[in-house]
Amino acid sequence: RPVSLVGFSFGASVIFACLRELARHQPLWEEAQRQKSHFFESTGKTPRSPSIWMTRLREKTARLRERLQEQKMTSKPDLTPETSSSPLVPTLDYQREPTSIVEDVVLLGLPRSLDLREWRECRRIVSGRFINGYKSNDWVVSYMIRVRCWNNFAPKLCGTHPIPLSEVENYELDHLVTTHGKYGSRIPQILHHIGYGNPVES
Repeated sequence: RPVSLVGFSFGASVIFACLRELARHQPLWEEAQRQKSHFFESTGKTPRSPSIWMTRLREKTARLRERLQEQKMTSKPDLTPETSSSPLVPTLDYQREPTSIVEDVVLLGLPRSLDLREWRECRRIVSGRFINGYKSNDWVVSYMIRVRCWNNFAPKLCGTHPIPLSEVENYELDHLVTTHGKYGSRIPQILHHIGYGNPVES
């Protein structure tokens, strides 16, 4: 079953980072499916038994680990598929599609500068509702971001502004949250206000 994620402040930052990582893996998963189809077509084998495919994946991953140990490498292996004359087999063993993991996401007081490209990537991963809850006069979020801006440029912040994307739901929470530190204690009221868990009209 897909999961639903709710987080505020730095917890929302962790969720957002996880969504970006899933978005990075989505094209890799799609490439793995293309290679899997090519493998069955080139070998004449049928996909009814995944054991052959999984065995090939495990063998290739084991060989990769052996090469890393021989070279005494400590960095992570390249996620891109290896190229050879034989059918391509990816080194990652995906159990499910990244876009099928997360259903609803609620981010409250997200201390992050607004980047529409990142939000579009994350929106692709979230299959259900994607909600941004913000407090327009949240000075804590403003301070956390602006201390990292060494010039005078002050970007828009996710925790104090709506996200200008039709695929993202925005809720101003000034009347529910008095200060940034109150997000945690006001979660039930916030979820009730945004109608979280209620049936959605199609």
